[in-house]
Amino acid sequence: MISKNMNKTLRFVLGLVGLAFVLFLIGGYVSYSHKVAESQSVVNVINQGANAARHSTQIRYLVTGKSLTNFLASQYIGELQKIDTSACPKKFQLAWLNYVQAWEAQAQQTPGRRFAEAYLEAVGVMTHSSSLEKVGTRGIEVADATTRAWQNVEMVALEYDVRMKYQ
Repeated sequence: MISKNMNKTLRFVLGLVGLAFVLFLIGGYVSYSHKVAESQSVVNVINQGANAARHSTQIRYLVTGKSLTNFLASQYIGELQKIDTSACPKKFQLAWLNYVQAWEAQAQQTPGRRFAEAYLEAVGVMTHSSSLEKVGTRGIEVADATTRAWQNVEMVALEYDVRMKYQ
């Protein structure tokens, strides 16, 4: 027979185990909820950046059937600067800031239309541009820095289970 003291002790231990399990479940839920919120904040910033790119790109269709793409880099940079990343994890905030600063540096190094054409060709939107020859080595290095900054944004976003979808 189990004595009354042993019975009380057993119930106390089982109660502690049950409480620990409930706390473990609550902690897991809180952790999961935090991760979901971080992921969603990253998605929101990426979507705002994509919208900024769309708003900054003008496509004109010519009578010949060809199209002319005009990318307004200063507008894009201005819209990138307005995006609030304060809800994002610090690591993503820093990656995004680096991306915005890379764009700012690129805009300073490469004049207007050549900058836009060179960037659009570098990311595969345009297939040929005489601007790549005109921007010179320094302009291409700065464009490469912008590309590397974006690749870093993509890698940091993956840490929060956010994958880019390209169409």
